[in-house]
Amino acid sequence: MFESEQDIINLVKKDAWMMSMIEAAKMLHLPDWWICAGFIRSKVWIHCMTIQITQTYRILMSYIKILSMRLNGGTDLHSAS
Repeated sequence: MFESEQDIINLVKKDAWMMSMIEAAKMLHLPDWWICAGFIRSKVWIHCMTIQITQTYRILMSYIKILSMRLNGGTDLHSAS
């Protein structure tokens, strides 16, 4: 997942919407401004959950393929013509 603060910075830099919000705040030239914790926390949470869901999906699809092959006498329905 994340090994350093730089990994999180890179995640934010890849998000055009997040960067546009940061740039908009910067262009206001305010003496002091903040982007609240949820801005970053939500991005990290969604990223972590997407990885977990993707891994779970791959495992589930592998299980379904094996079960399908067993129920069909060893024939993979997806590759059968």
